[in-house]
Amino acid sequence: MIIVLSLGAGVQSSTVVKMTKHGFIKPMPDAGIFADVQAEPQSVYKWLDLLESQGIPYPIYHVTRGNLADDGLKVARSKLSGKLYQKNLIPLFIKKPNGKKGILQRKCTSEYKVREIIKKTRSLLKPGELLAWRKKYKAELTVWREFKKEVKLAKKEKRACGLLYPSVEWKRMQDDALVESWIGISTDEASRMKQSREPWIRNKYPLIEHNISREQCVEWMLAEGYPEPPRSACIFCPYHSDEEWKRLRDKEPEEFQRAVEWEREAQKSNVTDEVTIGIPFLHASLVPLDQVVFSEKKQIAQQSLFDNECEGMCGV
Repeated sequence: MIIVLSLGAGVQSSTVVKMTKHGFIKPMPDAGIFADVQAEPQSVYKWLDLLESQGIPYPIYHVTRGNLADDGLKVARSKLSGKLYQKNLIPLFIKKPNGKKGILQRKCTSEYKVREIIKKTRSLLKPGELLAWRKKYKAELTVWREFKKEVKLAKKEKRACGLLYPSVEWKRMQDDALVESWIGISTDEASRMKQSREPWIRNKYPLIEHNISREQCVEWMLAEGYPEPPRSACIFCPYHSDEEWKRLRDKEPEEFQRAVEWEREAQKSNVTDEVTIGIPFLHASLVPLDQVVFSEKKQIAQQSLFDNECEGMCGV
C-alpha cells in the first residue's frame, strides 16, 4: 500500500506536511498531490512555493484540469436539447424570476480536484497492480457497481434505493486497499469526512486520529517557528462565510476584486443561458458582492454549506 497526501496548501494539510517531516505524524507519506484549480488566492500559491522550498521529504505532484474561473464562464450548446447553457461549475446562488433563491449543483471539487487526484494516484501504482486487484475483487466490485447504479437511478426517480448497502463487500475491498489517501480535515470539521469514491483507495484523516483542531494546527505551526498558512479556497467560492469574504476584501483586496469581476462576467454569460433561468450571485443575499453588507456576527448558514462540501477536499 502507498500513502498519498491530498495537499490543498491550506492550514490543515500544510500542518500535516510539517508534522510528517518532524515525525509527529507517522508513517511518512509516499507522495503528495496538489490539485490546482488555478483560482486560489495568490497567498496560497506563494505559501506553496515556500512550503516546497523548505523541503518536503516526499515528492509533491501538481495536477490540473484547467482554469476553473475561465471554464465556469464558458457557454456551450447541449447535444441533447440543442439549448445554450453556461458551464456553471460552482454552487452559485440563483435569483429566480419570481424572486426566490436557488443554488446550482456543485461540480468544482469532484471534477477539478478529486478526479485529478485519483488520476495521478492511479499513475503512482505499479504497472498491472490495479488490474490484478480488480480481478481479485471482481465479485465485490460487481455488487458495488450494481448498488451505485441503483442509487443513481433511485435519485433520478426520487424514490428509495431498493438495494442494501454492500457493507461486507466494501469492507473486504477497503481492508485490502492499494492506496491510503490522507486528507487534512481537523476535529472541528469532522462532519466533512467522506468515504472514498474508489474501493481501491481508503481515506484516512490523520488530524482527526490525533485529535487536532484547526486552531491547534495554527498553534503548532507557530510554536515550531513556521508562519501561519493561508486559508485555501477559490477566491469566488459561494461557500465563503461573511467572515471569509471580509478577510479577502480587507487582507487581499486584489483577489476580492477578482471575485467581484468574475461575478459580473458570470451574470453576463448567464444572459445567453437557456437552461439556468435566473441571475447568478456569489453571496446568499442575492446582492452584488461589492455591495454586500457583511454580517459582523459569525455566520453559520453559508459555513454549513462548506462543511457539507463534496469529498471534503476544499479549504484544507
